[in-house]
Amino acid sequence: MAKRVLLLINTLQFGGTERNVAAFCRHMNRGRFEPQIGVLFGGGEFEADVRAAGVPVRCLSERGRRKSLWNAASIARRIAAADVDLIHAFLPAVAGYTALGQLWRKKRVPLVLSVGTTALVKRRDEWAYRRCYTRIFDRVIANSPAVQQYVVSLGFSADRISIVPNGHETAAYDLPFDRDAVRASLGAAPHDHLALFVGRFIPTKRVCDLVEAVARLAPRFPRLRVALVGEGALRDEVERQIANANLSSTFTLAGRRSDIPEVLRAADSFVFPSEVEGLPNSIIEACLARVPIVACDIPGTRSVLNESQAALVPPRDIGAFAAALQSVIESPQEAALRAQRARDAALSGYSLTQSLSKLYAVYDELMDSRSPHRSASRPADGANDPSAVSDDSSPSSGDRIDSKGVSFAAPTTTAHEP
Repeated sequence: MAKRVLLLINTLQFGGTERNVAAFCRHMNRGRFEPQIGVLFGGGEFEADVRAAGVPVRCLSERGRRKSLWNAASIARRIAAADVDLIHAFLPAVAGYTALGQLWRKKRVPLVLSVGTTALVKRRDEWAYRRCYTRIFDRVIANSPAVQQYVVSLGFSADRISIVPNGHETAAYDLPFDRDAVRASLGAAPHDHLALFVGRFIPTKRVCDLVEAVARLAPRFPRLRVALVGEGALRDEVERQIANANLSSTFTLAGRRSDIPEVLRAADSFVFPSEVEGLPNSIIEACLARVPIVACDIPGTRSVLNESQAALVPPRDIGAFAAALQSVIESPQEAALRAQRARDAALSGYSLTQSLSKLYAVYDELMDSRSPHRSASRPADGANDPSAVSDDSSPSSGDRIDSKGVSFAAPTTTAHEP
């Protein structure tokens, strides 16, 4: 009988973690696991996809309800009442509600926490992880060795941390597409050099550094075009910086895009000045797209790339970043060789099949043991059984969810919400 797994996340809107959760649910082997999703905020680019795959999605917070202790308790109670065999929480906010829900849960089930960054919480909040989360969560999943080390610094013992890299649907990067049309939608003509950024407009992504680096190159390379794909709190500030530098004809702010594989393959270079990453999805996707990469040399990026596969420069070094991008523009053949090596490495280490295999191993170990905080008898992150994985599993029909109820799994298996 398939085990019921509840995956909790803030939202299914645009984002790397959100994309990973959606992909896991769409391709999870339904003969072994029945995925269900709980979100704090409904809607988003990926919700329709997972619902179409027959995965129940339920919003845990009530509309119009203000942030309060009462609302937090209400969310925690809904999580506690879910009739499932394992709970897997992503991101700090929903992890807090999961921990709080243990106060009301009658039947103890294994709790898993995913961490995908080396800056999960502010320093003033780290005590919560050391004093509370280390006792409540049975396993932490880190997406890279750098994140694993960070989780250890938060107080988790190494034997309760498994590494499961972000998995990607690699076939999407080999499908036919209209390259010129995609480039035109990003503000680039066929003979322009199109540099692409994909990510959120937040301080740690350092989009401001990219704008300044391009400002130094634009006078010498009039055919340089830069497309910024994404949204975020700093979008208006970035727009002002671009206008003040007289670069409005160079930059295109493309907003959110659902065709990321095509967008990446249409670009001539991928530029990523981020200074904090766990395991950057955008970098892996750029590798799969075989696009030359210019990025900052930080632990998260180093988990994916080395100097033979990309141009890596120190964080916040705008001069070095500009010089690296100039080298890619002037030496496209050398850049293409690095990009091919990066793609080969990504295909061997970051496929969805491999990630799901490692995730299944963690789930199986925890549900078989049923013993909180029990040390692993075998390293879950080393187990790999490709025969047990089916990325093309036919999804089972989703369960209809009563918005007033507390159970995620309803008896019927013949219909799912539109």
